[in-house]
Amino acid sequence: MNQTVVSNGNGEPPDLLVRQEELILDVTDRLTEALDNAGITKGELAERLGKSREFVSQVFGGGRNLTLRTVSDIAAALSLRPTLQFVPDREPMERIADDGAEGARSVL
Repeated sequence: MNQTVVSNGNGEPPDLLVRQEELILDVTDRLTEALDNAGITKGELAERLGKSREFVSQVFGGGRNLTLRTVSDIAAALSLRPTLQFVPDREPMERIADDGAEGARSVL
């Protein structure tokens, strides 16, 4: 049986695009939560990073591709250390709301 895979025109299957967007949203949400918990503004964060306010707005607005270096720099500016979790695949992919998710593996 032949199976047809639809892509976005960039060669990425739609399910991979959804997962990529979910990850971007999750990281952005967690950064926003960390910023709120630290009680500092995006302007103050920009100063701590030595970046423009526009850069920070783009990062938090999803308009800039987040790199691991950028995530690490933001975490350091907030006196935090980022970690990464890999969890078993679920259909459809669910957000991990609980850091103690069953089967999660933390990577430092």
